[in-house]
Amino acid sequence: GYPTKEILDAVSPKSPVYLKRIDGHAAWVNSRALTIANITKKTQDPDGGKILRDNYGAPTGILIDSAMELIRRFIPRYSKADKKRMVLKAVSHLNSLGITFVHDAGTDLETIELLKNLISEKQLNICIYAMLTNNHEVYDKYLKSGPFFDNKGYLIVRTIKLFLDGALGSRGAALLSPYHDDPENMGLILLDIQKTIDKLKNLIVLDFRSVFIVLAIGPIESVSIFWKPQESENYVTALNMLKLFIQMILHVSLILGLSLPCKRSTAPAICIGLIND
Repeated sequence: GYPTKEILDAVSPKSPVYLKRIDGHAAWVNSRALTIANITKKTQDPDGGKILRDNYGAPTGILIDSAMELIRRFIPRYSKADKKRMVLKAVSHLNSLGITFVHDAGTDLETIELLKNLISEKQLNICIYAMLTNNHEVYDKYLKSGPFFDNKGYLIVRTIKLFLDGALGSRGAALLSPYHDDPENMGLILLDIQKTIDKLKNLIVLDFRSVFIVLAIGPIESVSIFWKPQESENYVTALNMLKLFIQMILHVSLILGLSLPCKRSTAPAICIGLIND
């Protein structure tokens, strides 16, 4: 099961503690952090998120997906100097491993400007494919100016990353049936499906050529607006309905026992990772 706030309270009863899961889809906090954010048994779960509770309805200290924002907004932001120090330390570590190209899936504007400055200062010696976060304040600038390509190849900005659902490890990935160890939970849908499709259509018109959607799910009712398999001969036919959007499928391309082809095209791309559980 999940850890609880009491474990952290024993270590830090007076100072707030916020520990984020490695995949970024869940957080473990202590009682002080819950108090600061005024999260109580009366606090409702936000859309696309979940506050885990005990048998009495009190928060246990685990926040899933968008529920993390209830506390994250109270956390002081890193300074530019802090970010620069951390990026340079990461680059040094990657150098030591011989890694020359990385993807940064979910990058804000400040980080992109920092990377551009490091390039001009000749301090960045790896190539970074930056995926913008799904925040119009972040991606509007690049939708107006178009994708960015550093002329030396150190930085590429041509992708927006959208999460449709949560992650398997934190029990937020949307499944066809309930989790075996959590029979009342089938996961979370984080985005409005129709609004997401409308956004993709706008991105196509604006010629922002690469969109990244992470789906840790099988074909469930919530995404039936994408395709309706019951009305199609098979899932390959259904997939062809998305040919304007799909460039490639990542991770597991197995849906209900049917392997789907991985095709490349010149269309704006959605990289979809599909998992049938």
